[in-house]
Amino acid sequence: MDDIWQNCYNDGWQGDIVPEAFSHPAKFSRGLIHRIYQHAKDMQWVMAGDWVLDPFGGIALGGLDAIAMGLNWIGVELEEKFVFLGQQNIELWSRQLKGWPNLGTARIVQGDSRRLKEQFSMQGSCRPVKCDCLNGHSRQSEDCSLIISSPPYADQLIQKNSGSIDRKKQYKTYRSQGGGASFEAFCRTQDLHSTDYGHTPGNLANMKEGSIDAVISSPPYSEIRQDGGSSRDGIKGLTNYSGEPRNYWPTQRDQKNLGNVPPDTFWEASREIVQQCFELLKPNGKAIWVCKDYCKDGKRIPFSKRWATLCESVGFKIIHWHKAMLVKPEGEQDTIRGTQYLETERKSFFRRNHETKIKAAKFWPTLDIDIQNEFLAMAQKQVNVKPTEKKILQKAQVLAFKSECLDDRPYENEIMIDFEDVICLVKE
Repeated sequence: MDDIWQNCYNDGWQGDIVPEAFSHPAKFSRGLIHRIYQHAKDMQWVMAGDWVLDPFGGIALGGLDAIAMGLNWIGVELEEKFVFLGQQNIELWSRQLKGWPNLGTARIVQGDSRRLKEQFSMQGSCRPVKCDCLNGHSRQSEDCSLIISSPPYADQLIQKNSGSIDRKKQYKTYRSQGGGASFEAFCRTQDLHSTDYGHTPGNLANMKEGSIDAVISSPPYSEIRQDGGSSRDGIKGLTNYSGEPRNYWPTQRDQKNLGNVPPDTFWEASREIVQQCFELLKPNGKAIWVCKDYCKDGKRIPFSKRWATLCESVGFKIIHWHKAMLVKPEGEQDTIRGTQYLETERKSFFRRNHETKIKAAKFWPTLDIDIQNEFLAMAQKQVNVKPTEKKILQKAQVLAFKSECLDDRPYENEIMIDFEDVICLVKE
C-alpha cells in the first residue's frame, strides 16, 4: 500500500510536553505520531497490553499515544539530557491522564541501541521482563508487537537553537505554558540541551556514513552469529546471549576478524540495531520507521530507500509505504499580476530558506535585464554585513523571486524535500 498522508503537521506539542523539551532538535510531529498509532490500531497491528519499542527514544514523544491506547511503550535513548526530559514528559502525562481508564505505560532508559537486547535484562526468548508502569507497578511482558521510531542519519544537519531563532518568542511560549524560570535561565537551559547534540560517543548521527552496499552484502558483522542470532562473547563488558560454547562462532576466535571489529560507520551500526529490533519482535510483529531524504553537496541522498533496503536485508518485508506531505496545495488566487499558486509548507526555516535560494536562482534568468538591475540595486542596500558580489546577487535573486514569481513549481528540482516517508514492515 502506497498512499499520501496530508495534515500530519498541523498540531504542536504545546501543553503536552514540558517546556524545556522543545529544545530537542528532531522531535516527532505531534500529528504524524498520532496518525501512525491510529494507523497501527486501525490495521489491528496492536491491541491493549501490547509492547511498543523505540530504539531512538529521544524525549519519549512516542509514549503519549501508547499510554492513551493502553499500550506499554519503552524507549532507549543515548543522550542523558534527553532521557531526563523524556522522564519529565512521562511524569507530566501521568498527571494529565490520571483517572483515565485502561491506561498503558511508558518508560525511557539510557543506553546504546547497538546493545538493544541488554537494555531489557534478557530472559528466554527476547522478553523484556520488567517495565515500570505509571502507577508504580511492574508486569510481565510478551515479545514486542510493534516498533515505532525515526532513525538519525549520517551527515544529518541538526538545526540547533541559533542566532536565527527568536529566543524571546520561545520564552513567551514557555511562560504561557507555566514555565517560571527567568529569561536568562531559560536561555541557559536551551543552550544546555541543544549543545553537542549527536556527539555522545556511539550516536549514529555523528558517525561517518560508510557504504550501504557493503552492509547489505552480509559481511561478518560483529555480534551476528552464523545462525542469525547475536553474540557478544569475548567483547569486553558484554555477554553471550545464547549460552552456547564460544567455538560455535568461528569468527569470534580472532579479535582482528572483521566480525569482531566494533561497528564505526552509520550503516554498520544501523544494521546491528535493526537486526536486534527484528529479533525482539514477535512473529508477525510490525516495525514503522519515519525517514526522510536529505541533501548533501547539492545532491539528494535517498536515505529512506536505503533504510528500507537495510531492513529487508535482515528479514523484514515492506507492507505499507506512506508519504506524509510537508507541502499542501491551497489552490489559486487571482492577483493584479496574474493567477498565483498557493501552498502551505511545514518545513524548517533553514530548509525553506535553502530551497528558496535554489528556486530563486533558476527563476532569475527569466527576468529582463532592467528588472534584474532594479533588484540588484535593492540588494546592495540590504546586504550590510561583509557584502560580496555573490551575497548581493543571491539576495537580489531571492527578492525578485518573492516579488515576481506567481508559481514556483516550474523551478523546483529533485532536492526539494516535500514529504517524510512512513515505512511499515512486518516480521514474517
